[in-house]
Amino acid sequence: MKARLIFLTLAMFLFTVQMPAETAVSGLVATVSLKRTTFHDVRYIEAEIIVQNRGKKPASFIVYDKPYTTFQPVVYDVNGREAPVKVAYRLTGLRADQVLGGVAARTILLVPGEKYSCGVNLADYYEFAHGREYKVRLLFLRDAAGKEARLGGNIARLSVSRERLAPVQPQVAIDGIEAEEGAIRPEEIVHLFLMAEQRERWNDYLKYIDLEQYIYSFPDYAKAYLSGGDVVKREALRDFSTYLIKSRPDTISEYKIVSETVEDGRARVSVLIKRAAAGMPFTYNYTYSLEKKSAVWMITGVTASVARDIRQ
Repeated sequence: MKARLIFLTLAMFLFTVQMPAETAVSGLVATVSLKRTTFHDVRYIEAEIIVQNRGKKPASFIVYDKPYTTFQPVVYDVNGREAPVKVAYRLTGLRADQVLGGVAARTILLVPGEKYSCGVNLADYYEFAHGREYKVRLLFLRDAAGKEARLGGNIARLSVSRERLAPVQPQVAIDGIEAEEGAIRPEEIVHLFLMAEQRERWNDYLKYIDLEQYIYSFPDYAKAYLSGGDVVKREALRDFSTYLIKSRPDTISEYKIVSETVEDGRARVSVLIKRAAAGMPFTYNYTYSLEKKSAVWMITGVTASVARDIRQ
């Protein structure tokens, strides 16, 4: 009851809630689900929004090319206080319908039983703190340009782990060059990345990639990523990450890191990778590009070509 009162109060702030009869019988039910229940990085709190038509007739809603309009996940702590908001128009006291002038829109039509889904990063909308627990519920606007809204069909819960402070590493000099003792090198990141693929540890696999840059190494997905605004970009990244972790026939049988070059926060790592497909081994020369982001190396690109046998 307390949570429902919170959302009704928030809804009154965002817009005047109207529930016409057609909405009540539309059959559209919106829910929010989380990729996991515990998160470590407050910059990436991934969630999925799903709208299903549970009615007996086709039903539609409108998606705008502007974040936090049709779908408005609301994050609050265990005491019922809303988390600090980052949505620009809300910080200025505006409603969603007041910021949609000239914004592209498209209508989504769902037949009975059909679903629509999209991925969002809740950290784009709210500030999260380490060592805290949160609840998430969705406000769903069938048309954000109007004043019609309804609460999502569920409440999702998450926690953010306590921040782990990295130990200060002593500096050592090697041939006059200063280096951080114990720091993870780019070639080690690539090794962990490839090992994660071999072992099908897909959560580990994805955490070594900067998806927003890595996608440009895959033209088809890059084209989709560049074809629209924030909503389209998030959908393209979601499809791209699904593509990366899907089962592939040419599994890695062995690999060998050949070289590493590092300069000005950027690195290139060359690897010979032998893949086996239908009993036929092929060896490729992969070159991974990496950039240093917040003291951590991330893979930002890749090129590949056919190479000679890995043992040569």
